[in-house]
Amino acid sequence: MLTQPLQSLTLEQETIIKKYEAKWLKLIAANNAFDKNAAAEAINTAYTIFEKPKPTIIFCDSQYHAFKIVLEQGICNLESGVEYDLINKLWNGIKNQLNPQIARLICQSNEPIKQIISQYKSNTINQIRRQLDSEANEQQKKILIRSNTYIQPEILASYGSQCDFCISELSCEYDDKIWLVFQSILQNCGWIITLEKLVNSENGSLNREKIVIICEKPIAVLSD
Repeated sequence: MLTQPLQSLTLEQETIIKKYEAKWLKLIAANNAFDKNAAAEAINTAYTIFEKPKPTIIFCDSQYHAFKIVLEQGICNLESGVEYDLINKLWNGIKNQLNPQIARLICQSNEPIKQIISQYKSNTINQIRRQLDSEANEQQKKILIRSNTYIQPEILASYGSQCDFCISELSCEYDDKIWLVFQSILQNCGWIITLEKLVNSENGSLNREKIVIICEKPIAVLSD
């Protein structure tokens, strides 16, 4: 338990942060068999934690297939999924226990890998958009360009590494349920795309349906 905010990191602590980054990238590089039940359970548990209705989950074998599914949904809105709620809840809870300067140092240490991940993500999405260009209308193209709403295991790993460092090395307190489901989503899901669409109910009214598209492993993983 962190009894009082740290004012600085030791030289050893500044060095060991990178080891946690490597550890978490290795976690998502593991060639584990894809378990749809585990992936669905992780997503549904996350929605339950945040008291949100469980979504409709669709599995696909690639990012390209995932984007094809988005186009097939017709009029819909891409949204930030519950994974972002997990990141914010977990990291903000830990960050509040740290001196602001320490929190900045930890985030700055992780910034280079986040920039590489962001560029990799952008390049991948642009490539897929070009492949789908002839199949998408203008409205659908506007939907696909909202790449900030898609999440990938590498993004979760970058936040997981800094949270793990604070938990393991600085003895910060954390929400055990959120930490467990966070790790489960990272290890069991590939890219995740969340969208919402209006559907007709039996009585003729319109309801909002949340859809989570999960890409199966294997996925592209960054390496040095």
